[in-house]
Amino acid sequence: MQFPPKIKIPQITMFVSPETTLLKAKYLVTNTSSFSPQVIVDGAVLIEGNKIIQVGSQNDISMTTDYVYDFGHHVILPGLVNAHSHAAMTLFRGYADDLPLQEWLNDYIWPIERKMTKDDVFIGAKLAAAEALLSGTTLFNSQYWHPSQEADAFKEVGVRLTCGPPTLSGMAKLTFPTELISKYHGKFNDFVRISMNPHAPYTVSPEGYQKINDFVAKFNAQRSEHTPPMIVHTHVAEAADEMMAIHAFAEREGFSIKSEIKTPVQYMDSIGALTPFTLAAHAIEVPANDQRILAERKVSVSINTESNMKLANSVAPAKEYLNLEMNVGLGTDSACSNNALDMFSTMKSTAIVQKGFFKSAVRLPAPTVLSMGTVGGASAMGWDNIGDLKPGYYADIVAVDLNSPHLRPIPSEKTLISHLVYAAKGSDVTDVMVGGTWKLRNRNLMAVDLPTLLEEFETKSLDLLSR
Repeated sequence: MQFPPKIKIPQITMFVSPETTLLKAKYLVTNTSSFSPQVIVDGAVLIEGNKIIQVGSQNDISMTTDYVYDFGHHVILPGLVNAHSHAAMTLFRGYADDLPLQEWLNDYIWPIERKMTKDDVFIGAKLAAAEALLSGTTLFNSQYWHPSQEADAFKEVGVRLTCGPPTLSGMAKLTFPTELISKYHGKFNDFVRISMNPHAPYTVSPEGYQKINDFVAKFNAQRSEHTPPMIVHTHVAEAADEMMAIHAFAEREGFSIKSEIKTPVQYMDSIGALTPFTLAAHAIEVPANDQRILAERKVSVSINTESNMKLANSVAPAKEYLNLEMNVGLGTDSACSNNALDMFSTMKSTAIVQKGFFKSAVRLPAPTVLSMGTVGGASAMGWDNIGDLKPGYYADIVAVDLNSPHLRPIPSEKTLISHLVYAAKGSDVTDVMVGGTWKLRNRNLMAVDLPTLLEEFETKSLDLLSR
C-alpha cells in the first residue's frame, strides 16, 4: 500500500512550533511503561523536533502543524528495543549452527573473529542496523569489536545504539575507552551511547570486573545532568555448565573460588560484579535465591529466548524477575546464534516458550511481553525516555500495516495487542521514525541503498569466511 508523500501545509493559522509533525492512524498503542499497554482508536501523535509533545485521539489534537502523515488502517506503536546482541555477527549467519555453546564459541566463533577487520565490522553492523530498522527496532544494544565502526554504521542507517569494547582474557585486554566516550557517548542527538562490556565470568577476572565497575561508577557519579548514564553489559548464567567454565577459568588464571559458591550469580555477587548499572544478558536457570540477589543489587536483565533455545540453554525466569520489580528487556542475541534480528519474532517466541516451559498458559501475557520488547529493554539499557508514546519521550515510532490476512480480525483492543505479539512479523512494518526523522518510508530505507549494501556485505562476508 502506497502512502501519500509528506504535505507542506500553508501557514494559515498560528503553528504550535516552527517544526511540528502530526501522525494519525486507526490505532495507537501507548502506556507501555505500565506493562499494561492501552489502545487509542483513531489516534494521533504530535511531535516537536525530536520529542513527542502530545498523544491522544485525533479529535483531541486539532492544532495546525507543519506536516501531517495519515497512516489509515495502521497501528502506531513505540519503536522496539533489542536489549542484547552482537551486531556485526551478521557476517556469520548460518556459519556455525546446531552446536552447544562452548563448542560454538571455542571452535568456530572466536577463531574467525580473530580474522576480522574494522571494515568487516562496519559492513556487518550496517547490515544489522538495516535488518533491525526494517523490522521496527529503533534502539539496539551490541557488545562487539571495533565499536566506533558499529556506531558509525548505525548512525548512518538511523538506529540508536549502545555499544562498547568487549573484554576477554587472552583476546581483548581491559582498556578504558575515554576517547570513544568523548566522541560518541550521548552525542549526535543521543543516537549513540558507550557501554563497558566484560564478556562473561568465565572470560574476565574478578579484578577486571572490579576495575570496570569502578570506572563506570565514577563516570556515572561525575557526569553532568545532560550526559546519559553508562551501563556494564555482560553475559551471566547463559548455560547450565557455566559454573564449570568459571572454575576452569579460575584455575587457568590462578585465583580461587570459595567452596560455598555454587552458581554464576553467587560468584558474580561474591566478586562485587553486580550493580545497579549491570545489564545481565541471559540469566537462565537462576534459582529463587539468586533471583533475589539480582533484584537486591538492582541488576537489569535481557531475555534472549531464541538464542537460548537454539543453543539448548534453557529458559530465563522472566516472570519472577518482573515480580521482583527488575528491569527486564528482550534481545535477539546475534544473527549467528538466533539467526535473525526480528524483535516481533522474539516477542512471540518469548511468550510461547515461557508458557510451554513453565506449563502455564497465563504466564507472560501479550501486553506484558509487548512492554518488555519496548520500554522494558530501554529501561534495562538505562534509557528513561524511550519505549513509550508519551510527552517528553523521543519520537521513536513504528507504523505497522494491518491490511494483511494474518492480522485480522480486530474485534477489540485486546485482540490488537495479541496480534502484535503472536501474529505480526517484522515485514509488516512500513515506516519507522527515530528522533522525529523518518528512517524508513514505505519499506524503503531513507539513508541506505539496500541492493548496494547487500552486494557489499556479501562480498565482505565471503572474503572473511575464505580467510
